[in-house]
Parts: sequence; C-alpha cells; structure tokens
Amino acid sequence: MRETLDLDTKVTPKKECKIFIDTSQDRPFGAHWEMLYLKPCERTTEKPKADYVIVYKKAKEADDEQKKILLEFNGSFLLSHKQQ
Repeated sequence: MRETLDLDTKVTPKKECKIFIDTSQDRPFGAHWEMLYLKPCERTTEKPKADYVIVYKKAKEADDEQKKILLEFNGSFLLSHKQQ
C-alpha cells in the first residue's frame, strides 16, 4: 500500500492525505496503521473527508462499489475516494 500511494519516495517529506479505515476489527490493525504504517498520511473517522479508503477483511459497502480500486490483496482493498 505504501508503494501504491508513493509514500516513501516523495521529494517533499510531507504528503498530505487522509485515509478512512473500514474494518470490523479496529484493534490491533487500525491502531497500528494509524500510529505507524500510514504516516505521513492521517487517519480520518469521517469518510467523506478521506482521499483513500481501506476496506480491510470485509465486503465493500454499496457506495464503495464504483470507486477505483488502487490495490486489492487477500480480500482487502485500497480505494480512491477522491472526486473524479
């Protein structure tokens, strides 16, 4: 996911983005992503404000079906949530 979002190769050290995590089991996964893995992006609890959505180990919601899939792995998805 970090490679797909190009979080480690940006020339500027600060890539601003907001990520919404949709999972049925937030701990430990969501907490780990928020504290370490998603940096420098920030986690948001407000889906409409997100640039990206992570759907982790659950079915996508109906409003996510038309969103662009950036990465799919093992039943989980990284979706673009930006305005088209």
